Amino acid sequence: MKKELAYKSVPQIVRSALMCVLSQVIAFSLWAYYGYQIMNMPNIILIIFLVFISVMIMLFILVIIMISNPKVMMEYDQNSIYIYRRRLEPQQIDYKDIVNVKATINIWAKPFLIYTAVIIETNEKDYVVRNIDKMDEVRDMIKHLAFELNE
Repeated sequence: MKKELAYKSVPQIVRSALMCVLSQVIAFSLWAYYGYQIMNMPNIILIIFLVFISVMIMLFILVIIMISNPKVMMEYDQNSIYIYRRRLEPQQIDYKDIVNVKATINIWAKPFLIYTAVIIETNEKDYVVRNIDKMDEVRDMIKHLAFELNE
């Protein structure tokens, strides 16, 4: 019987959506300040405007991707771990195939120890799972299941 191991990160979705809205507000405030005319903007303001528009678009795409992930992103049973992605077949990783498990830290979030991905290394392939809640606990649980229980 499969048990749930990792859920998608709702706080990360909320933070990304808020950052998207904030960048949108700043970009459109700049645009409104210059009379909705891009040609009236000085070059430095135009560059800042384009950066905020780019950030807004990238964050919007990221939020859509994170929302489309299934609620339960990883499950486990006595033999394997199952990784679920958007509308794809689950990937099954047997415990005996796992070589290493680690959680990466984003360079910008390093002072706060915010993990950005869980990486499950096997001899054939590395599996990267992003945007999950409590990554350090998931990493520790996978290590426990793969290395301590299945020796």
